Amino acid sequence: MDMDLAYANGAFIAGAESFPPRWAAQAAAFRAACGVGGGLEEGRAYSAGLEEGRAYGGGLEEGRAYGGGLEEGRAYGPGAREKFDL
Repeated sequence: MDMDLAYANGAFIAGAESFPPRWAAQAAAFRAACGVGGGLEEGRAYSAGLEEGRAYGGGLEEGRAYGGGLEEGRAYGPGAREKFDL
């Protein structure tokens, strides 16, 4: 099996090269429509303060915002299901 070919997903999707720029444009339009990304700042790392490789599953406090200010239940869009579930 040719592993390079096996993992070359884009080679088998018509127009695959158009996806990344289209996604970038759609993301920029979404951020603009929300006004500063709906509270998120472009280029800001929202995992600041969390240590890479550390397991946070057992010691997180319910109701506390982690990851630089993201809060569970905070809306990022107008839809009822468009809420962070971190």
